[in-house]
Amino acid sequence: FNLIKTFEKGNNLEFEIRNNEVKIHNTFIVATLSNGEEVVSNVRYFFISKKGIGIWQSQVDQIKAMNITWYYDWSVTPLSNDSGEYVPMIWGNASETSTGDRKKEWDFIQKEEWKNHRYLLMFNEPDFPDQANMSPEQAVVRWKYIQPIVDDEKVDVSSPVVAIPTVFYEDDNNDYHTVGGWFGKYQKLMAEEKYNDEFTAVHFYFEYPGEWVVDILKKIHEFTGKKIWLTEWGVAQWSQVQN
Repeated sequence: FNLIKTFEKGNNLEFEIRNNEVKIHNTFIVATLSNGEEVVSNVRYFFISKKGIGIWQSQVDQIKAMNITWYYDWSVTPLSNDSGEYVPMIWGNASETSTGDRKKEWDFIQKEEWKNHRYLLMFNEPDFPDQANMSPEQAVVRWKYIQPIVDDEKVDVSSPVVAIPTVFYEDDNNDYHTVGGWFGKYQKLMAEEKYNDEFTAVHFYFEYPGEWVVDILKKIHEFTGKKIWLTEWGVAQWSQVQN
């Protein structure tokens, strides 16, 4: 077990414990009384699950049916009649002049609604023109509004969630929208501004499953030195996809 955070609530302390092994666990408390006698609590058994899903309102029943422990819906508005932990996302380039969904995201930031959650995902596939479509410079400019959330110990904020995980292979000569260019530039600009994110979120939609996925994730961890959250993945033979 890793002790992640300690919160003081009145005369009580609340601990958040994280374990990365997906299996059954047990826990119990041993209290030592003033006379030296030990009292042992009942043993409680529980399972750790990392299983989550990106989902729309029309599919909300699948959360419970699939025994999902967390979900997100590419927005800051949870689904109706949901179950499991909701993880909000600042999808795109939200600002004070935004409208529609970006306006909701801006209000979410300004009204500090993020304080109701433990995690916040940032910028959906900024390296793709048909998604958030943000340059590293744009992402870092927006980060001045995100850094106060990062500094709040009760919320963990992700990196921008890139579409192509091999963008973590740093190469100054690569264009932003080619493999290799986006994240290296983002990291450098973040360091210059003394900004930071708290964990690395990625998508993985390559044709090759198995050990190659693990190898890529290991390289990402070596590059960032941070925890990794794989929020979307699928094995797709893109050369056979038709319009």
